[in-house]
Amino acid sequence: IGGYPASRVTVDEVQVYDTATDTWSLAPKLPTPVNHSMPAVVNGKIYIAGGQSDAGNASFVSTMYEFDPAAQTWRTRAPMIRPRGGGAAAVLDGKIYVAGGRPPGGAEFAVYDPAADRWTELPPIWLRCVGIGVVAVNGLIYVIGGRVESGFQSQVLDVVEVFDPRTNTWSKAAPLPRPRGGLNAIEANGCIHTFGGEGNVTAPSGVFPDHDVYNPRTNTWTHLNDLPIPVHGVTGLAFVNGLIYLPGGG
Repeated sequence: IGGYPASRVTVDEVQVYDTATDTWSLAPKLPTPVNHSMPAVVNGKIYIAGGQSDAGNASFVSTMYEFDPAAQTWRTRAPMIRPRGGGAAAVLDGKIYVAGGRPPGGAEFAVYDPAADRWTELPPIWLRCVGIGVVAVNGLIYVIGGRVESGFQSQVLDVVEVFDPRTNTWSKAAPLPRPRGGLNAIEANGCIHTFGGEGNVTAPSGVFPDHDVYNPRTNTWTHLNDLPIPVHGVTGLAFVNGLIYLPGGG
């Protein structure tokens, strides 16, 4: 959904992958072009929070769009409290938690209730960060890794912060095996899988091939086989019928 190709011109294109037939098709375009958005799925509908309208670092938007795959239609919902992009979102109990973003929104944290079409600001994350992984597991929200500034070469983090909606408080979990920004994260079978990321000073591309899995029950990380192609910035991960899919990236 959206993003930009090598031309760095933001697009409104929506591409749909069918896991059963291994084929791609096009869906109705976004209402406006956006990149670095923060997508989530609730009750069979896709939500696109915030993002940027161009490839710079000053074009943040506060839009919230909802796509209904059954009706093949987009509609505009309540805007975010403040414009931001480059963070990530996770769904817990039917609500969308959106964390982080490019400066100056790196520490922001808010929750959206689709039923009420309402945003609520929450206690900020400790470290300002962009290019993070955000995943919900066992009633908790995990914010993983990230960069402290907008630039691809800025400092990357190994921090894992954990938010408990029941107490409205943050704590920390075991850090990533090595710092990474722009990483991609998803929950599968009660564990958190993280892929790729930025900040690899040993590679010409600066991108990691790492695949690490976090077990919340033991608070430990395990390294699995590396990605075939190192990537970062994959916001459309999906866990379907026992398989994790990672489309595109940089």
